[in-house]
Amino acid sequence: MAHASTTQPTISPDQSRTILRHIRQWARLETDALRSRMDPREAETFAFAGCWSVFKKRFGIDKYTSLPASQYDAALAFIDSRARRAACSTQPPAPLILVPIRVPHGLLPELSRLISHMSDADI
Repeated sequence: MAHASTTQPTISPDQSRTILRHIRQWARLETDALRSRMDPREAETFAFAGCWSVFKKRFGIDKYTSLPASQYDAALAFIDSRARRAACSTQPPAPLILVPIRVPHGLLPELSRLISHMSDADI
């Protein structure tokens, strides 16, 4: 793994604590998503380790305290975007609301043909 250059200043202790806090929040969200598939304690350990691994790989560092100060804002943005993605995956899907519509008889075959060619991405 690449190491941060020794000539670049690294993040401050306060910034390190902020990174740690954001990683923990992200890991909690990942844990919530994993609990239904594995033992809760294992899910917590797995999520925390996974978040750190993804973070360190993304920024090419062995330790989060080695993060160059110039990458601090990008690191927080990365962590927060991953946390938002994890939060979305833990939310149950929105209920499907069916609204009856009246389709003129002559359009029904064409409508059926269009629907049969749609994918989930089209909806």
